[in-house]
Amino acid sequence: MTLSPPASSPIAPARREPTQWPLFMVVGLVALGALTWVLRPDLLGPATNTAQPTASKAVDGGEKPGAKFADLYEHYGVAPIDAAIAASPAVDPVLASLQREPCDRQLVYKADLALEKAHATRAAAELLRGVGSLCADAQGELYRASELFLSLGDFDAAARASGDVIQRQPDAQRAYYVHALAEQGRHNYAVALVDFVTLIRVLPDLKAVKSEVFTRLSEVYEKLDRPCEAITPLQTYMAIDPERRTVRPLERRIADLAVKGAAAPATHEAPPVSHNGRQECRSPEPRSTALRAAS
Repeated sequence: MTLSPPASSPIAPARREPTQWPLFMVVGLVALGALTWVLRPDLLGPATNTAQPTASKAVDGGEKPGAKFADLYEHYGVAPIDAAIAASPAVDPVLASLQREPCDRQLVYKADLALEKAHATRAAAELLRGVGSLCADAQGELYRASELFLSLGDFDAAARASGDVIQRQPDAQRAYYVHALAEQGRHNYAVALVDFVTLIRVLPDLKAVKSEVFTRLSEVYEKLDRPCEAITPLQTYMAIDPERRTVRPLERRIADLAVKGAAAPATHEAPPVSHNGRQECRSPEPRSTALRAAS
């Protein structure tokens, strides 16, 4: 006779052991799924990959760089400002307001100031140039853009911006000066010469012209291999107020140019002449023909 254990016996009959296998299978499948998740997430199908765009969206802020102010950049025709700078507390609200009112002068001024304080000088210059291309009577913004480009050493952009100001306002004194400096930086000395002379002409009072205008005009003449004519702006500057402006550095500069002019070909307005057996620059009048019209 075979005896069966009682129902309450702690010993399970041998025929019930196979019921434990499904538990091991579940554990194994879970482990395999976890391993596949780590090594080959692409094998888990599209349901797993749907979370990836959400993750990348969270990383990049949920939008492409510049998307927030895309309309503003399009209005001005400029490239997007660096995302970190545009999102800063000082810049973001101003750009948001400008996007609604792109030609508001007060907002433009605030945006320029905020960008310059953030050391985003080029972004400020580009924004101001964009204002100049979009808004009426924006010569002031264009001029400021030309100054910023000049400070960056971008002579091409500075020449274009200041040239736009001159086209709109032919008597814009400061624009001629920036344009002259930009053309001098581009080695377009003939253009710079015209700019400096025009600047002197549009100024109502020669005494108001800074010495740098005359010295730079002298440098341009010298770059054009016209050393004798390079003397004239310096003598003009001193002749305006001889007691205060006749200084040794200028006198030495004039003497050096006279020596250089003696060896230069006689192809300029004030050619060398013979004096006591040696060549010297002709002693010009205190104001040359070009400068006389400025007085």
